[in-house]
Amino acid sequence: MRDVEAGAMLWNLDATLATTFKANGPSTPEVAVTGGSDMARAKLFVDYVRTSGANFTATVYNSNAGYMVVTDFRGGR
Repeated sequence: MRDVEAGAMLWNLDATLATTFKANGPSTPEVAVTGGSDMARAKLFVDYVRTSGANFTATVYNSNAGYMVVTDFRGGR
């Protein structure tokens, strides 16, 4: 992305997430995808970020509202 483009991304999926974490002290949040019509796509993304971490390729377009809209992703560069 060019430096003049928005640095934030929004991927609007119909999915329900459950998150657990400690309110006080160090904690690693646990995230589970539990429902929604886009549950499979959301689970693939959450699992990829959890296990592979850093790099993925997103297909996006500029919303002209301060963020890029994600239409798809795939793991790796």
